[in-house]
Amino acid sequence: MSELDKYIGRVESQSGKAVATHLKNTVSVIAKDCLNNFDYVGKKSGVLLGHVQSGKTGNLIGLIASSIDHKFKFFLFLTSDSVLLYEQTLKRVGEMLPETCVCGEEDEEKFISNALKAPCVLVLKKNQSVLRKWLSRILSVENSRGEPLVLIDDEADAASLNTKVNKGDVSTINGLIRDLIAVAPCSLYLQTTATPFGNLLLGDDSTTKPSFITRFEPSDAYMGGEFFYGEDSSAFSLVDESEGVTILDPDLSAIPPGFKSAVRYFIALVIHAERLNIHNCNFLIHPSHRISDHEIVATKVLRLLAQYLDEAKANNPLLIELLPKPDDFGVSPSFEEIAIAIKKIKVAVVNSENQLPVLDHGYNIVVGGNCLGRGLTIPKLNVCYYTRLPKSPQADTLLQHSRIFGYDRDRANTKVFLTQPILLRFRGIVNGVTALHNAVASGSIGEIKYYLPPKINPTRKNVIDTSSYISLVGGVNYFLSSTSPSCTHAIDGFIANIEDGSTITIDILVNLLTKVESEDDLLGQFKMAVDLLIAKGDPQEVLIYKRVDRSIGKNTGAMLSPDDRLLSKKHLKKTIIFLYRILGEESKGWSGKPLWLINIRFPENYVFIGSEG
Repeated sequence: MSELDKYIGRVESQSGKAVATHLKNTVSVIAKDCLNNFDYVGKKSGVLLGHVQSGKTGNLIGLIASSIDHKFKFFLFLTSDSVLLYEQTLKRVGEMLPETCVCGEEDEEKFISNALKAPCVLVLKKNQSVLRKWLSRILSVENSRGEPLVLIDDEADAASLNTKVNKGDVSTINGLIRDLIAVAPCSLYLQTTATPFGNLLLGDDSTTKPSFITRFEPSDAYMGGEFFYGEDSSAFSLVDESEGVTILDPDLSAIPPGFKSAVRYFIALVIHAERLNIHNCNFLIHPSHRISDHEIVATKVLRLLAQYLDEAKANNPLLIELLPKPDDFGVSPSFEEIAIAIKKIKVAVVNSENQLPVLDHGYNIVVGGNCLGRGLTIPKLNVCYYTRLPKSPQADTLLQHSRIFGYDRDRANTKVFLTQPILLRFRGIVNGVTALHNAVASGSIGEIKYYLPPKINPTRKNVIDTSSYISLVGGVNYFLSSTSPSCTHAIDGFIANIEDGSTITIDILVNLLTKVESEDDLLGQFKMAVDLLIAKGDPQEVLIYKRVDRSIGKNTGAMLSPDDRLLSKKHLKKTIIFLYRILGEESKGWSGKPLWLINIRFPENYVFIGSEG
């Protein structure tokens, strides 16, 4: 029996046949992309694209099992620099691959004595002292130096990227990962993440630039971005924009109405869970990154719970009236039920000064900030109140804050309370990631590209190679500085039967751009943005306007007439292309031959991002 089949059998015994079947199908696709084309000679790098809290670790263990079946024997599994996450990963790999030599950071003797007689998985934190120590150990074991290496980098966008890329230097963790790759005669470096914005913008000179991208497809039971933030979603509840400020007010009596609604909703879910004998339900509150704010909010939660407990004891009918009724809730609760539920709720603050409590039983309200992000899994998380609105948001960080994504949620009753600006930010990021997944699924990824909402950075600025980073902002007019007169006739013929001011399909725009010849880099960026609109999957209308016999000077920095600038602002939801056929007079700096100038404005609320090279 293959290692993969053994692993799938263990998954089936723990989680059922449906989960095991889906896992095997997903791993088979990933293995084909990663392993079948590996030549056992070079060093290959790729991105494994997942979703936040979608079961990536289970897929990665399956990929290791499949790699063993492909005769790989040496694996490095890098986790983020968190003791909790490292220990969880080490335990899980060891349990699911019992016939493999699984080593942790302190298992030096075990690693050396095994000497790769059996396949070995070495699980390490991305910590510089840990990686330096093990780089030395690996170099000291001759067998490990000569074996092909599979290096799995979990959360590869977090600590692995080169934060000194624009200084001509290499940051410590990134350099150590490069050194580990260099030890092996051939290797497969697999960068795993749900937020690959930085990884996909690596420059050509990066030794870890991915040459391929594949993805983990979650099962139908997964609740992710579209479920919570989609336009048709019923899983969010909007609160007033002022709540983000009010909830942080040191005045403990300043408790906004949306926050009160979220707490009452959680109380109702606790009653519901008690009736169903589930006895576990959690509520996450993410108001700010500041520790002092966490204490203020936690105190307000406790005051609110005490108030509702007093109202239950006083048989206040308004409390029952205000208490939400979850799906399948049944009869209204008694005051006794409400009081019992409130007494069972625990409130915990989680940040750098407070550790995460055990959350797999009981009813817990967790208040925190940065620690309630990447890598943290909260079981039975059914309510989230999120009002954090950073001044310089990053797409990868924001999406990783969506800890409510996952499988073990109450699909009918899970709810996110947030403001409309925050909802629109999340929705825009999710749309961009969805388009990226669609492009990967269709095999049309080409040069790496995606789109994001305006004013949101894809990732930390210090990990983006500014020499290869390109972006176009929707709602802004861009024009090619020139086109070659040699393509004028081809454009003439292509648009001859297209009426001025008419609507064309995006496919016609694609064909039009293939007729254009220009040395301006914007032409490639236009094509990138159009590809992304196609990947988005929505029907796109393009307005086209033609102007002829125009006399415009070269390098004037302007193209559109005042009337056309006003026209452009009337249709901000659509792509607009203006075609100016200019005379090209020598007196205006041109060659004396007619040529087309092209101006495109893409829909507002998009930022198209890509990597040159």
